[in-house]
Amino acid sequence: MNKKKKRAPVRGQLPPSFHPPPAHQIEQWLQQVARDARQRGLKWTRQREIVTRCFLETWIHTTVEELYRRIQRRFPGIGITTIYRTLHMLRDMGYARELNFEDGRIRFEPRGAIKPHHDHLVCIKCGRYIEFFDERLEQRQMAAAQARHFAMIN
Repeated sequence: MNKKKKRAPVRGQLPPSFHPPPAHQIEQWLQQVARDARQRGLKWTRQREIVTRCFLETWIHTTVEELYRRIQRRFPGIGITTIYRTLHMLRDMGYARELNFEDGRIRFEPRGAIKPHHDHLVCIKCGRYIEFFDERLEQRQMAAAQARHFAMIN
């Protein structure tokens, strides 16, 4: 009998909160972003709602071009400029984080309450990147900051 061995979790592996959230959670976040945008006096259009929803559903690092291709399948009327502007608006509001892995492509990912803090490992040869979380690393960073009278903010 050929039984597959169960693999033990790898230290630094992503916790369950790093996996895409259920649809009702995305809906709640979308409503929160819309409320916040309106309170700031920003235009909240159907197109921005679609882009934001798709961005939140994507859940991983994504470029504007990748998001554009995904959106075009269902909403061909949404232009790449709308996607750029919406992602920059989300970044400025604190709901998205802009990432530069030094490969010439800017990526965005959800942040804050939407996606928990984590770190990235980037291969400088092939450009592959992974997300990871390690509580020991977080504790060491906190201890190093406190020993030098710094406060961790992000």
